[in-house]
Amino acid sequence: MKSINHIPQSKIQRVTKLLKIGAQVGTNYIKYIGNRIISDEEKSRSSLNTANAQDIYDGLSELKGSALKMAQMMSMDDGILPKEFVEKFSLAQFSVPPLSGALHELDIINIADSENDIKLIKSVFKKMLTIIIIIIIKPFQFEEFNFSSPEYFKELLLLGNQLKDDKSLKSLNGKRGSKHFVYVNRTLIGLLG
Repeated sequence: MKSINHIPQSKIQRVTKLLKIGAQVGTNYIKYIGNRIISDEEKSRSSLNTANAQDIYDGLSELKGSALKMAQMMSMDDGILPKEFVEKFSLAQFSVPPLSGALHELDIINIADSENDIKLIKSVFKKMLTIIIIIIIKPFQFEEFNFSSPEYFKELLLLGNQLKDDKSLKSLNGKRGSKHFVYVNRTLIGLLG
């Protein structure tokens, strides 16, 4: 991990950092296409995964907080990510506060929440992140991917409906999530959608 001299704090700085990470991943993919011509597929793919894992981890490390927590959670589930990502993202386990700390930081857990509320929130958050990660990384697991695939959009729609229809979530009182968290999510959805 690179040394961090400045942690992006404003909305624009954080979104700019995410865009830079995306540009680095795009550059790595262009290099991968070139390497495939002169090297075997398996070696080229491993090199791509290693470079992407490093760039994404470094970027998330600079963002700190919930971004780095996401890397930590992704590393815990074998089979979701290529091994190069799991190896790199597992380093986040030593530099991130526990999940409840991240949820407090994002204002998702309130002081007035009961133990049952907190258990529910943690459970839903883990489930949601796992599903989102599976859906988001799906295009990177294939040589070619059709983003207009009805099956892909159906997965996204099912996730939204699961959360929308969850009666236990509707029973939670109070506002949830910091305005920064909501802003970054809306921005990412706008960029991806």
